[in-house]
This record gives sequence, structure tokens and C-alpha cells, in this order.
Amino acid sequence: KNTAIISTRDTLSKQILQPLTGTLTKPITVTGDSALMLNSLRSSPDEKKVLFCPRRLTGDHKLLYHQELDKATIYRVRHIQAITADKLIDDGYHVCFLPFHCVPPDDDREEIRVISNLMHNEASVLPRPDSTTEALKLIGGSGLVVGLRLHSLILAVLQGTPFTSIDYDIKIRGFMERMNEAEHLSETSMGLNRLYEKSAQALKRRSQVSTKIVKRVNSIRGLINAEADRLVSLLTERNNERKRT
Repeated sequence: KNTAIISTRDTLSKQILQPLTGTLTKPITVTGDSALMLNSLRSSPDEKKVLFCPRRLTGDHKLLYHQELDKATIYRVRHIQAITADKLIDDGYHVCFLPFHCVPPDDDREEIRVISNLMHNEASVLPRPDSTTEALKLIGGSGLVVGLRLHSLILAVLQGTPFTSIDYDIKIRGFMERMNEAEHLSETSMGLNRLYEKSAQALKRRSQVSTKIVKRVNSIRGLINAEADRLVSLLTERNNERKRT
């Protein structure tokens, strides 16, 4: 409550912080995830390639930094991904799983193994990217990202690659709402085919969705820059005050 400036990357984070801040001289500012300031890379997307980026889910949510989920929800989230991957393969798409974390217990490869065992079709499994640059190239070279790792959605935005996800964690919902992409977020309670339907829709409208994403990320970058300027101004002002005293 004694902080001069508070900014959050999405509106949901602001709503959580608001009751803790008391009366502020200035309101909490909603900007965007600072990772959106990374540069994109030129890429030639393969519109028939779909990247799935799951994340390890367990009952020990605090250890793995995800929202608390019961066993039934975890199984449902996995089943939804398996159904979506199977249906996209049936539609003629090349589905690849891409892990981002590979250090146990937070090992996406284990999640991929479980999801693959629920599938009827075979999907490729790519190695973990060695760098952000490699991850950007992989995501930029795909037609769609089905991402449960927030990293994968951020990188998809940077590359203008359409993306879908499941509403299993507040971080995911907050980011997708901030990017005006909540229409491509699948609720766990709305049917096992919901993610597939939203993914098929995004692929069908790929060009329009990509243009919308690029426009939105440029707008968010402007907000992040403005907040950085505000912070620099405040620090400069306080530094000058200390010098005068």
C-alpha cells in the first residue's frame, strides 16, 4: 500500500492485487507481459503443422506453479488434448509435441507420454528447444500452437502464430483475455471437443487471426513502453529529490 507504482500484465492480476493495495495515489496500471518486447523472427509457416505444448500437471500444484486442480480435472485436460490432437491428425494436419520444461518433476515429456497414450494416432515429439531463438523458429514455422505453457502462447504472439488453449489456470486466461483471444480459450466444462472446434476455427481463419494478433501485440508494446517511461520518470524525480536534501 506504500508503493508508488504498481502495474500488472493482465486484468485478472489487477483484480487479485487490488484488495491488497489499500488506497493508492495512482491506480494499478494494466500493461502486458514484458516478454512481449522480444523481437520476432522471420518465418515461413507450414499451415499444416500444429504444435502442442502441454505442461506437467500434478496434484502438487505449488511445486509446479500451476493452479490447484483435482485428479478428475487433470485427466480431463489431458483427454481434451488427446482428442484434439487425434482429430487434427484425422483432418490431415501434422501434429508435433514440443516440451519446454524437461527437469523432473516439472517434465513436460512425461505429460506428453501420458497424452500420447490416450491417443489413437501417432504424433511426433520434438526435443526441447535449446534457445528462445530456436523456439521462436519452431513456433513461427507452424500453423497453430495449442499451448498450455504460457511461454508457448507468448512466443506464438511474437510470431503472429494463431494459438488456442484450455482454461485450466488464471495465467492462461489472463494472457488470452489481454491479447483479445479469449474466443480461442476452451473451458474444461464445455465438452471434450471444444478445444478441437476452436483450433479448427483458428486454422480456418489463420490469416485473419494472425493479423489481429500482430496488431494487438504492437498495441500492448506501446503500453509497456509507456509504463517503463513512467517508472524512469519517477526514479529520476526521486533521485533528484535526494540530491537536493
